[in-house]
Amino acid sequence: MFSFPHRESQRPGALDGAHQGRSVADGTLIDGASASSPSAAIGTSVHSSVLERTIGSLATMVGEVNRHAEELSLDDALRQIGLKAGHIRFIRSREEQTNEPLTSIMRDLAFLTGDQIALVASLVSGHPHFESDRVDSLDISSVVNAGIRINEFKGFIPICLRGSQHSQILTVLIPEDRLINQVSIEFSEFLIEYQVASEDSIARIYRRHFGNTLGQFEDSLSKFNGLLKRRRTSANATQEADEDAAIYRRALLDLLKHACYQGASDLSITPTENGGMIRLKVGGTGTVLTYLTREAYLVMINIIKGDVPKADNVGVHPIDTTITWFDPGKDDWLPHVRPYKELGERYGFRLVLMMSTKNGMTENLTVTIRILDKQSTAVNFDLLGFDQQTTKTLKEYVNSKNGLVLVTGPTGSGKTTTLYALLNLIDPIERWVQTIENPIEYRNGLWFQYQIPSVASDESGGAETLLKGMLRNAPDVALIGEIRDRHIADVLVNMSNTGHLAFSTLHTNDAALALIRLFEFGIDPVSIASVLRGVLAQRLVRTLCNHCKEEDERNHAEIQSASYLQVILGDGKKIFRASRDGCAHCAMTGYVGRRMIYELLHVNPTVRAAIEEKKPPSAIAQLAMQKEENLRARGLRLVAQGLTSIEEVNSVAPAG
Repeated sequence: MFSFPHRESQRPGALDGAHQGRSVADGTLIDGASASSPSAAIGTSVHSSVLERTIGSLATMVGEVNRHAEELSLDDALRQIGLKAGHIRFIRSREEQTNEPLTSIMRDLAFLTGDQIALVASLVSGHPHFESDRVDSLDISSVVNAGIRINEFKGFIPICLRGSQHSQILTVLIPEDRLINQVSIEFSEFLIEYQVASEDSIARIYRRHFGNTLGQFEDSLSKFNGLLKRRRTSANATQEADEDAAIYRRALLDLLKHACYQGASDLSITPTENGGMIRLKVGGTGTVLTYLTREAYLVMINIIKGDVPKADNVGVHPIDTTITWFDPGKDDWLPHVRPYKELGERYGFRLVLMMSTKNGMTENLTVTIRILDKQSTAVNFDLLGFDQQTTKTLKEYVNSKNGLVLVTGPTGSGKTTTLYALLNLIDPIERWVQTIENPIEYRNGLWFQYQIPSVASDESGGAETLLKGMLRNAPDVALIGEIRDRHIADVLVNMSNTGHLAFSTLHTNDAALALIRLFEFGIDPVSIASVLRGVLAQRLVRTLCNHCKEEDERNHAEIQSASYLQVILGDGKKIFRASRDGCAHCAMTGYVGRRMIYELLHVNPTVRAAIEEKKPPSAIAQLAMQKEENLRARGLRLVAQGLTSIEEVNSVAPAG
């Protein structure tokens, strides 16, 4: 019989804090654990174990395992991170009926985020937990410099190599114990130390450090251009074009793969005077990937256009559709997409085709592909970076029985991420959560989720129709992707006033301006004041690369004179700016990752009275928050902490 300890001390995931006594590749122990300790038991058993019905194998089996002991161990870990007893029983019941791994069940039901699932695996297995917010700053140079290469993603990833030549310890991230035997075979020459990370964290590290997708795309594009050159000189160009369609399609698939692996949100192919450009948007910042000759641009556009329904109407209006290359019925693409199976399973692709210009018979079209990670999980709310008071207030909102909560900001500012994290704090069994979105970016098996149909004459009209129908489904909590007009605003205000808690978004520059938008929609100020609980405005700022950031020696009077920053800047702490040239760790940009800055306009009695009187937004903002609590002040805090640059803050929250 074997049970697992619940070791709070193992929660930190820092490499230098990784516990000794971990299992190693040859079945022995790294120095430090006694044979009778729980760590020793784990270390000597993991390579011979058969892992059954697991949270992705959260319990390691040694011979005959007492099922009750395993259940107690896993259940205790689930309770420790806050899962209710009724939810655990529901999960266990589904497991008995379907024989699914518990990781799959919890991912579907979204009781836990990916990082929380990894934490449970850590608590049960005894391996340290690697937290997802460490991915962007992770340095794996010790692994790369040792010549360790991962040519194919297998679900685990090495991140650190240390020790002497005759006793090298390789730290490997795994999502679950079932991969331990595979890891020990893959890296048999090393002692292995395991840490548990979410599947998403492991995939991100692989894509960033080992997925040579740029080289693959450049090779495919070279073959693509070579084929075009041969066509110009060949007497059998048409026949050869049919025979070499694989080369064209492979170039497009490799382009799509590179965009996905780079974490791009958007991929665009646009015309120029004499050719075309391929552009990506990564982390909210646009980049040019490569230039296309006129011939290559036209061929790529025509291949894409050939798979778009009613593409000939592009001259009348934009075409908004989805990429169907990975669908089973696409016989022309099926032979080519097999090596790219992961893309079709993990990602969704929205495609917008628009007419740019038309010269004679030649159409200059722009193709934009929005990339959605279908396997993404909601972010843990506690990792979003809110201060203690804002965290307390937002949690009070989600525990309310009624009211309206708005999140504002431009496209790409993380509004959806924040809303999903907030809604994940709500028990979806006790309170029915229903959403209307376009598109649905994150699936939760216990929410009622509706996507606005593409056949709707306009998005706002489609949302309004769904919203009226949704109200008949007895929702307790509703999320409407965006308030686009008065009709949606009216319904949300009314439902917030009749026992429902509603969430939505608006595109405004700050929190107070959301009130102006509602006034412009013709909503009565008294009605707004009676239901509005708060407005959260947010932006994303890029964070400086720790490997190449430079000290900022310029005189920034605003920072030096701000009293609320002096605690952070005490003892001569320096501020930094991005390196002009960047480095290999940040793809020569000077930045790695992003952080949120925010302001919360909380509707207290004083603010409520000001809204009823329809006072100017600036006056309402002054009543709702201190100067050091607005968007810019939050950004300057990050500058003082050395996390971002003043240029980055100025770009999203300018002074004045």
